[in-house]
Amino acid sequence: MAESDPPLIETCPACGALIDVSDAEPLALLHCPSCGGGMRVRKQFDHFELQEVLGAGGMGAVYRALDANLHRNVALKLLRKEYSANEEFVVQFQNEASITASINHPNVVKVYSSGNDHGLIYIAMELVDKGSLDDLMTLQGKIAEVQVLEVGAQIAAGLNAALQRGLIHRDIKPGNILFADAHTAKIVDFGLAVLQEHAGKIGGEVWGTPYYVAPEKLDNSPEDFRSDMYSLGATLFHAVAGRPPFEAETASMVALKHLKSQVVSLQAFAPEVSSATAFVINKTLNKDPAQRYQSYEELIEHLNYARSEVLKRQALGPHTRARLVLEDAGDQKTMSWITFGMVAVIVLGGVLAFTMRDRLFGPPDKPDVAAQQAQKAAVRLEPRYQDARQLLIKGQHKDAGAAFHALGEVAGVPQPLYNWITFHEGFALLLDGDEKNARTAFDGIMIRGKFSDDPAQRRLAQFFVEFSQAMTADKPVPASVARDYDKSNYWSIGLLLLALKDWHLGDFDNAGPLFRQFQSASPHAPDDWIAQYKDIAATYIGDYTVYRGVSDAFKGGATLDEQKRALGLLKTARGDLKLAGPLTVKFDAALKKLSADLGDIEARQAKEMSEQATADVPLLIELRQKLGALSRDYRFAEARALIAGAKLRGEKGQREQAALVRKMEWLIKFRAQLIGDLAPGGCTTPVSRKSGAAVPIGTVKATDARVEIWLPAGILPIPWADITSESLIAVAQSLIKPELDSAAAADRQWALGVFELTTGHKTDGEAHLATAAQARNEYKEALPQLLESDGGG
Repeated sequence: MAESDPPLIETCPACGALIDVSDAEPLALLHCPSCGGGMRVRKQFDHFELQEVLGAGGMGAVYRALDANLHRNVALKLLRKEYSANEEFVVQFQNEASITASINHPNVVKVYSSGNDHGLIYIAMELVDKGSLDDLMTLQGKIAEVQVLEVGAQIAAGLNAALQRGLIHRDIKPGNILFADAHTAKIVDFGLAVLQEHAGKIGGEVWGTPYYVAPEKLDNSPEDFRSDMYSLGATLFHAVAGRPPFEAETASMVALKHLKSQVVSLQAFAPEVSSATAFVINKTLNKDPAQRYQSYEELIEHLNYARSEVLKRQALGPHTRARLVLEDAGDQKTMSWITFGMVAVIVLGGVLAFTMRDRLFGPPDKPDVAAQQAQKAAVRLEPRYQDARQLLIKGQHKDAGAAFHALGEVAGVPQPLYNWITFHEGFALLLDGDEKNARTAFDGIMIRGKFSDDPAQRRLAQFFVEFSQAMTADKPVPASVARDYDKSNYWSIGLLLLALKDWHLGDFDNAGPLFRQFQSASPHAPDDWIAQYKDIAATYIGDYTVYRGVSDAFKGGATLDEQKRALGLLKTARGDLKLAGPLTVKFDAALKKLSADLGDIEARQAKEMSEQATADVPLLIELRQKLGALSRDYRFAEARALIAGAKLRGEKGQREQAALVRKMEWLIKFRAQLIGDLAPGGCTTPVSRKSGAAVPIGTVKATDARVEIWLPAGILPIPWADITSESLIAVAQSLIKPELDSAAAADRQWALGVFELTTGHKTDGEAHLATAAQARNEYKEALPQLLESDGGG
């Protein structure tokens, strides 16, 4: 009670004495200290009139109460007085109110309001007063399988609604599942709920009841909705089996961990339940959260499926009715003699009939009525089954899936036809690209379990279970499993469907070999119908072959040319694909990425080229200046070395560098040819100095170091740099003799033309170059580039 709250005083109804009831629990029985008379205290709480105690727990009590303001009955939950002063508990209690109030779902108890009165915190909730699952279990021991599945689906739906708000419950147990009526269950008490995003941060104390607590809580591992799913599964197990999955009367951490590490099997304690029910509940109780259901939607779907299977089984099975007989002692005595007489007659008649059975009835014939009915049903449904298969073979996958689904809904479909119908429905859905519903179909086969223990059917029944487990697993199937599949019977079709599964998971490197393994299968009668599906596999093999042919191209390339080549290969291959689906998605994603990468490379190279070209400009200007000076002095070898050693980075600069190097090589050749042609006898062509000084007429010869004028008085040496270009051109022209063969003449004309272009005699140079280009193809090919680079000397 807060300091500001006045004491609660009530009057004794017997003697009128005033009694302080501030510390008494609401509706507690007190005795008057004056007269000793008994009285119930505290019937009024805030604006609620308390009527009776509905239950009590560790943190508080729940009362039936009348809301005086709204005139409706509610369940009023009060936090115990010793906890109301504890801030941590108060916060948790109020958190329960706000959390539960945020959920609006028919399978979650609704919270109306919260508040406090004289130091006691309360919340007012929807009154659900038809008892709890715990009460029902105490009364009946075992709950009917159909009802357990119905309750499970409803509570899972309520928990899913909470999960959509980011909430988990953390204390699912039979006592927290209440009934509004015979067919409506509601989850209550989110007092231990926490925001799921914070669930992993709460440790230390193990919340929940030991029977139902999830194993991961015992290791202080992060909790999520799958922990609630485990607790719900344990609750359903207890309800249908009449005992919890683990007998644990202790909360000892060591004992609980040991128990919860064991594998759970509902069939061990409730062998009468259907295989579908056992499958669902066992899966929720897997010690590894990753092996439980990964969504409430999937759990609800399987619970409803199991319930429909049970109802279907009940509708088809024999019904027995109990007969109530009322008889007195005389009747009993009379009936005993009548019964004795009837038994004697029946026995005597039986002996006589057995002795004369062949004469009276002919050879014994005891037909299996159930087998005959199943055979008739199979014969009746066979045409529809074959029509649906033809739709599949023709590629009308959606229509085939609908046809198989409709067949599966027919009542009384016998096994193994029922499984083959569901199998083909999953097959058609996979071909249509609907992996989710395909998985649901194979889930159905797996939940049914083995349809027969008859030795003649045992292998086929085992095939359906094992194969469906493989089809519903999350991981791709390695192609190596093919060695375990018999290709001569019904196992061979498993290769085709496993290949389809891998294909839709994007594992083409396992899917392709599995398709080929199916293609090589030779199923014998009565399973030879499977070979009709080889054309389906052939289409996938064709696309797989296209994929393998360009698989390396998916990686692209480091260079621009490699990237362009990869892009071209993938574009061509994409056009060759026959099937829409995961492979086309892979191709389209790769093409998009390669195109983007190519654009990045081109943009990067363009940027680099621009930067390099800009960086090359000042170096090229400097080179041209130096080359001009060296060329004017005919120092072509030095010029070639200078240009070859330049560090140009841009593509354009490097092209110009290569052209200038080749031009210098031709000029070096011009000078070498001139020296060689003058060596035998020289020539008498006059030469001039650049300075204009007179040069006596004599025989002109040359060495690598100088030009020599041979005079009667001796040799006049003149440096190459002092001779005019016109003089060297005239000397070179005089040495192109008519007797030279065409190749030699073309070499001299080409070299002379290059020299003339370099020294400013463009018209004559182009004429000599054109003459040489007509004589030799190599000069014809080089002429355009040379003319483009003219002016660089």
